[in-house]
Amino acid sequence: MSKGKELAKNTLIIMLGKICTQFISFLLIPFYTYFLSTKEYGQVDLIITYIGLFVPVITIQLEMSMFRFLIDCRDNNKKKTGVFTNIFSVVLVLIVIFSIIYLIVSLIFKFPYKMSLYTCIIATILSNLFLQSARGLGNNIKYSAGCIIAGVSNIVFNLIFILGFKMQGNGVLVATALSNLFCTFYLFISNKLYTLVDFNEINKNSVKKYLKYSSPLVPNSIMWWIINASDRTIITIFIGATANGIFAVSHKFATIVASLYNIFNLSWTESSSLHINEDDKDEFFSDTLKKVLFFSSAVCCCMISVLPLCFNIIISHNYHEAYIYIPPLVIGSFFNIIISFVGGIYIALKKTEAVAKTSFWSGVINIAINLLFVKIIGVRASAISIILAFLIMCIYRMVDVQKYVKLKIGWKNYAVIILQFAISIILYYVNNSYLNIMNIIIMIISSIILNRYILIALKQIILNRKKKRLNKVLSS
Repeated sequence: MSKGKELAKNTLIIMLGKICTQFISFLLIPFYTYFLSTKEYGQVDLIITYIGLFVPVITIQLEMSMFRFLIDCRDNNKKKTGVFTNIFSVVLVLIVIFSIIYLIVSLIFKFPYKMSLYTCIIATILSNLFLQSARGLGNNIKYSAGCIIAGVSNIVFNLIFILGFKMQGNGVLVATALSNLFCTFYLFISNKLYTLVDFNEINKNSVKKYLKYSSPLVPNSIMWWIINASDRTIITIFIGATANGIFAVSHKFATIVASLYNIFNLSWTESSSLHINEDDKDEFFSDTLKKVLFFSSAVCCCMISVLPLCFNIIISHNYHEAYIYIPPLVIGSFFNIIISFVGGIYIALKKTEAVAKTSFWSGVINIAINLLFVKIIGVRASAISIILAFLIMCIYRMVDVQKYVKLKIGWKNYAVIILQFAISIILYYVNNSYLNIMNIIIMIISSIILNRYILIALKQIILNRKKKRLNKVLSS
């Protein structure tokens, strides 16, 4: 199987699980906006954002070591056992240490949702670890199944705890914790991870090797959190939780774009790791990046063009102000996609220190802009800070990665993408009914033209599958 087909196959498998999860997450946006006040949703969103900070810090990003080192020993059961046992053991120790610290802190300080927050953190740690184990072992179908289980159970538990038990914000956290636990148990049993636990395989030198790989990802994770979440903290402190609720809703739409790319990025990090040392890597990586840029710009611009017609239908009028901030946050997500693509190359090269280095100044710029302008221009400061932070990191990584892989895209391709964004955003803010329809038509046509090679490839895959099924029927 060619590298491109292998990448496409893995992407489609992972897509089955992740699209289900993201679609469910999207469905929950109007649910939350109708049943939670702007202040309450702002508080819960801030707590979930902090969970995103705590988890990689607690685990020292060892889940990424699990993924990367399992790839190298898929055909060697003894080595697989060594990798899983050493990393799993260290994570368990880290959970115990965190639990003791959390208990002490919770006794000293008063804060809401103590037990549900703790459970949510532990469940997220375990589900992340086992999801990356599934990917490292090459079990992408089970990875997708785990995502689907987490997504479906999350919406069921949200309905039970918010509608049934009227738990409101606490219900969101309990639902998140339980859905992650369901995912954890499924992966542990289905992947037979218990067969990879042998405490006799614990080796201090191996632990050091895994920590050396993952530890540079911690400051990188913190900087990503700063870029993505400092906005919420600063908005809550200087403007209030209500304003953060507005920002959280607008950011959800931008998150959809990033989440869709993350579906591809999961298979991309695996594919780049498998093919990073091949002679034609420059051509393969450049061609893949060009397709990613065209597809991502199509998704971004099509979403921007459609929103004026449906925003007021899916979002409560209490959150109407969120409409203003969506396009700049979507642009930030587009830059984030390029950043993540290059990050996959760094991970393949095992140069995790470069990942951390390229994130630092972006985080500093993000915080500085927020602190300087949030009181003057409000939530707009956070939208601007995200664009600038991601743009700077994007440029830096694109230049820096040329030392290892020559990525050639061409200025004409960039010009086309910029024009597509400009048209969609201008018509979005004009918000005229006829122009909105015209915007949608323009974006659909331009997206089809730019992504014609991807569409042709997908058509060929479908035709090949139909042909195989027909031959199978005839032969039987």
